[in-house]
Amino acid sequence: MKLLDKWWVSLFIYLWAILFVIGFEISRIYNQYVLYIALAAGVLVFVSIVYQLSKKRWLKAVAGIMLSFGITVTGIVVIFLAGAFNSVTKGNTNALDTTYYKAEFEDHTRLPFPTSAKILVKDETAQGFGFENEFDAHCLIRLSKAEYQQLLSSINADPEFSRDNTAPDFSGTVLAGKVKAADFSASYSHDDPGYSWYAVSFHEDGERVALKVSTY
Repeated sequence: MKLLDKWWVSLFIYLWAILFVIGFEISRIYNQYVLYIALAAGVLVFVSIVYQLSKKRWLKAVAGIMLSFGITVTGIVVIFLAGAFNSVTKGNTNALDTTYYKAEFEDHTRLPFPTSAKILVKDETAQGFGFENEFDAHCLIRLSKAEYQQLLSSINADPEFSRDNTAPDFSGTVLAGKVKAADFSASYSHDDPGYSWYAVSFHEDGERVALKVSTY
């Protein structure tokens, strides 16, 4: 009970746990153990406050409630602002280079990136402020008609890709001003559970292909 008597110790532990959570979030590193530590520290603070109330130490209990609430709110605000800053600085800035799109294409399709492919436009859009750094990355490429047909046949025959009946969604990206979603005659998607979702959409002109990767 000595630890509970020293009510400020539990708050100090909780403060450091929240600081670690904030540090990991700003560094874009997801570590569930840090969250567990913060949760355990929060439980310790709660038990400490209940103990102070049971001993009718009203001033210490109120101080514990106010300080723990302030630490929690401050942590949430800092994490939100970090996410907002990340969204502003990364969203729609073409931050991802060609190598990224090539690697994602080859990883999901298990095919070599088409030699005739020319990237027309690319766009990265942050979509969330969560611990997992969620974002969408779009890319529009132009292929030779032969490689277009070859890719279409390969994707269509791949059992890990599913045919989507809905038109691709380019709203909020630079692709919206380059192509019309309705002009894509076929769209296929592949889900990598727990990590990312990948889509390949084929334009009816027989040359342009839209690629999209969504992390979650």
